[in-house]
Amino acid sequence: MKFAVVVFPGSNCEQDTRHVLADVAGHLERAGTPLDPRAGTPIEVPVLQATLAEAGAELRAGDVLLVRTGYLTAYKAASAEERADYAVQRDCPGLHAGEAMAEFLWDSGVAAIATDNPAVEVVPGSREAGSLHRRLIPLLGFMLGELFDLDELAADCAEDGRSTCLFVAVPLNVPGGVGSPGNAIAVK
Repeated sequence: MKFAVVVFPGSNCEQDTRHVLADVAGHLERAGTPLDPRAGTPIEVPVLQATLAEAGAELRAGDVLLVRTGYLTAYKAASAEERADYAVQRDCPGLHAGEAMAEFLWDSGVAAIATDNPAVEVVPGSREAGSLHRRLIPLLGFMLGELFDLDELAADCAEDGRSTCLFVAVPLNVPGGVGSPGNAIAVK
C-alpha cells in the first residue's frame, strides 16, 4: 500500500479525521539505536510516546495512527534473493502485543492503526504478551492496516515538520470479505 501525498497549502485538517505518523524507525535512528527491520523487536508504549513527543504530535479521539518500523523500506531495498528470505524468516518489529499497548491505544482514542510491517504487532509474538489483534479488533473495535508504504509520507513529514494531516482510506466493497487493500491517501 503506497500513500499518495497530496499537498494543499494552508489546509487545516485538524477538523477532519486525521492521521498521526509515528516514525519509530526514524526516531530510534536519530537516537542512535536503530530498529532492525528483520528482528522481532517489540515497540513498547514508552517508545511510541517518545516518538510522538519528538514529532510534537498528540493523539486525539478518532485519529488514525500510522507506525513506521522501516520493515517495508528494507524489503523494497532487498535483492530478489533477499526478498525470498522474507517469506521464510518473517521476524519483524511491531507494536508490543500486551495489555499496556491496547490500554494506551484505547485511552488515546485512536480509531485505527496502520503500519508498514506485515502484522501491526511484533513477529514473532509471545505467549506472555498475547495477541494485539485479539485485543484490538473484537474487543475494542479497532481497524488495522498492514504493509502500508509510509516512506514518502515520513519524508514529507520530516521536511515540513508536521506529522498530522487528513487521512482517507476507501477499502474495496467486497460482500462477505474479511479484508481489502486500504486505498489510502494522505492530504497535507
